Amino acid sequence: MNLERMRSYSLFLVKTHGGLPLAARDVLSQLYELVKAKGLYRDQVQVLLLSGVNWLNMNEPDRALKQFEEALSLIEKHGAAVGRHRSKMVLFNLALAYDMKGVVDESLYYAQKVWQVLEQEGDAEYRGEVDLLLGKLYIARGEWEQAYRHNYAALQRCQAIGDANGISRALNNLGLICIETGDYDQGEKLLQQALAMKERLNEVGRSVYTLTELGRLYYHRGDLPAAIRYCRNALQTLWENVAFMDKREVARLCRVFGSVAARTGDRQGAIGYLQRASTYYGQLNQWREWAAVTRELDDVIHARHGTTTSRVGIEWQDREILRNLTTLLGLMDTLEGLYPELRGKAELVTKYALILADAYGLPAASRESLSQAARLANVGVTLGGDFLAGEARGEGDDDRSLVLTERVLRMVAVSDECRQAIRHQHERVDGRGYPDGLAGDEIPVTARILAIADAYVRQATIGEPDDRLHPRAMEYLAKEAGRKFDQGLVELFAELHKAPGLGDLEL
Repeated sequence: MNLERMRSYSLFLVKTHGGLPLAARDVLSQLYELVKAKGLYRDQVQVLLLSGVNWLNMNEPDRALKQFEEALSLIEKHGAAVGRHRSKMVLFNLALAYDMKGVVDESLYYAQKVWQVLEQEGDAEYRGEVDLLLGKLYIARGEWEQAYRHNYAALQRCQAIGDANGISRALNNLGLICIETGDYDQGEKLLQQALAMKERLNEVGRSVYTLTELGRLYYHRGDLPAAIRYCRNALQTLWENVAFMDKREVARLCRVFGSVAARTGDRQGAIGYLQRASTYYGQLNQWREWAAVTRELDDVIHARHGTTTSRVGIEWQDREILRNLTTLLGLMDTLEGLYPELRGKAELVTKYALILADAYGLPAASRESLSQAARLANVGVTLGGDFLAGEARGEGDDDRSLVLTERVLRMVAVSDECRQAIRHQHERVDGRGYPDGLAGDEIPVTARILAIADAYVRQATIGEPDDRLHPRAMEYLAKEAGRKFDQGLVELFAELHKAPGLGDLEL
């Protein structure tokens, strides 16, 4: 295959539609073997970098680290033949990968190295992103002066180039620093600016962090009604975007609700919320936050936490949503503990389902239901076989687990459309599927899309990456189109992998 065509196709797969990472993985693997055989060191580094970024996009930081470390080794060994300027990109991505793993010290080491290189060379290209990362890492270490310095520098650089996303992130971080250092007036101003910017950018899901921090700020001010109001908004936003639920955000909310419960004399509720927050922070390796919550929990247990005569309290609706979120998190944690091979699969299925849904033109409400279904479809696996004792089996345990999942989700108030997408995921367009034998358009379109995304990810992730799994997965979809899967949707999915002017290159 032509080298330049492969390069162009790999870039297309990594960047287009938000990334088609499984096909990109296979193309990049072949491309690397090709440039390595030709002794093209510069190209090897480029491919390793792109491959590492692709693994990061799949939430696989360990695999990404291997790519970046090999790239760094090539740079150190071959120097001028590679171009030392590439070391900045490698170092920065090493810092990002370690940050994704929650290894703060290693991430900080590489972030400081790339920052020093940028200082020496007077290079401003990556300074905003590097300062943002350094600011985040210093926050994790509780080094507020350094954290403020880097986040403020990032804010100035992002404002200079009009990077709205970077500005909102810097404002968020600066607001958090102000809360930690007791400057609540300035913190409120910064966080309100960040919230307004996220609304303008239509980043509703990402506003959870800002809303929660505003709730924490008002709690520290003693304004419990305002604290609950902002946390309620954060909670509702998180629930509406449950497909992209972040354990860190649930931990933050549990902490604030625990603090409010303690302040209003609800000792049992406070202990429950703070214990959950402590558990989540420990799982995430966020030890500064874990230590703070553990101290607060100890104060509550030993009745050292002050209370107020305020009649404000946490509404039952908020308690219910938070209970639902923590229940789903618990089920997903159990699922990944029992079946490590499923770790990350739900995120990939969600990604591909939404890419196909967007190409199909699925309405926004149905898209939201589909995203929830893709993320939650496997939670029924954790309940075991006794739950359906006495019922007829389908084609296998996977079919049964979807019915289990549907029943579980009835208890946590997800939409009917979401539950139906999960229930009918293993129907077949020829009418021979499970559980209800629906055929053709009788099957909800969300279920038909989910079936294709799930089957593709399953086929493309069984085995080692160098097995050229993407072509096998596409062959499987084509073979089953019109029988198991919707013919038109399979053809549309294949079209998504064709680059303008390049087509779908044979792997």
